[in-house]
Amino acid sequence: MRNMIKTTYPLLVICLVMGLLLSSINYITKDIITDRRNSDAEAQRKEVISADTFEKLNDWDSEILDSTASDIVKDVYKAQTSGVTSGYVITASPKGYGGNINVSIGIGIDRKVTGVIIGDSNETPGLGSKVKEEDFRNQFAGISLGNDIKAVKGKSSGDKEISAISGATISSKAVTSAVNAAMDVAESLIEDEGSIKKEVSNK
Repeated sequence: MRNMIKTTYPLLVICLVMGLLLSSINYITKDIITDRRNSDAEAQRKEVISADTFEKLNDWDSEILDSTASDIVKDVYKAQTSGVTSGYVITASPKGYGGNINVSIGIGIDRKVTGVIIGDSNETPGLGSKVKEEDFRNQFAGISLGNDIKAVKGKSSGDKEISAISGATISSKAVTSAVNAAMDVAESLIEDEGSIKKEVSNK
């Protein structure tokens, strides 16, 4: 019994010390990690639309989306340049083949998609992971609001279709669903923006 205590006591002390060290490291680094994530997110927003500042909107109307789209849209930001709204950035997290895909979509006040960027995902390397490549993402640039986009196998036709990545249809459709949801949100917000401007000009 005494030998058992002698054996387990040092192990208990080591576990306690390691636990305290890990807690201390987590406490020290959590703000750094948060700042880095915020910085990365800001960089992604600037990559999909040109703007000076981004204001997070907490009162965007989720009722404009169907239940599926409402589940994938996470955050909405108003992009502004010199105090004037230049568009919106919508972040979404649709379910792909390997899990959720983080997508940021920029939409200009001219009602066109300005850019799409893919963040963290667990899509299959060499297949689903190709949604991050420019050749795929650039297909969305310039698409006008009001078009319900579909990911199709083979060559796309018109601005209502994009070419899905061969062997990664699920991943392609997931990103496409995020863009469609973002366009629905942006369309409503741009209409509201126009209504506000009309009210101000009529006063």
